[in-house]
Amino acid sequence: MCLKGVPTFDAGIEAELVTPTGAAIVATVAQAFVPWPSFSAERSGWGRGTRELPDRPNALRAILGCPSSNELAVQGTHVVLETNVDDMSGELAAHAIRELIGAGALDAWASPITMKKGRPALTLSVLVERAQATELSEVLLRETSSIGVRYYAVDRFERQRRILQVQTRFGVIPVKVSEGSNAPAQIKPEFDACAEAARAAGVPVREVLMEVTRSAVEQVRGLPE
Repeated sequence: MCLKGVPTFDAGIEAELVTPTGAAIVATVAQAFVPWPSFSAERSGWGRGTRELPDRPNALRAILGCPSSNELAVQGTHVVLETNVDDMSGELAAHAIRELIGAGALDAWASPITMKKGRPALTLSVLVERAQATELSEVLLRETSSIGVRYYAVDRFERQRRILQVQTRFGVIPVKVSEGSNAPAQIKPEFDACAEAARAAGVPVREVLMEVTRSAVEQVRGLPE
């Protein structure tokens, strides 16, 4: 298969737009594939076919380039961004983590470390989808005292997840259900929604959690496989 491992996109037309020879050349020569325009173009060329297409010219533009200086050149499905800081308060670190999550990070955390001169410090780490690596690195630099970010590509294997809207006497509560991987389903009510419902009802939040979990388990078991 010429394009095995190469990202492809549906052009919305039932016609062969890439020849096997061209596909083989691209798959063999290219060192990486990144979304346009996240690289600096150096050369370009055009080619034209003889087949008449109904809604577009039968032309191909090829662009040769290298990663832009302000773009992170990464492969893998996700990226971990990291930076070390020894001159930030806990309040600022917590604020940075909130901002990163709000900007789309899948996860963000701080780990205690010791830096030069024996100073206690933090490593701020951020897990992001590859397409957001540059955007989130800018947030990390903006919200911390660091002047640089290191990064490395990772792949992530995920269980299938869905959200159930569970009806209870406290109202409708969203519940995360993780399934697949030949393992029992994990059922987790959204804590913030449970806490808000508990305040409104004047009951302990654990009471809401227990009822929502019980109702969710019954609903999951009652759903067809």
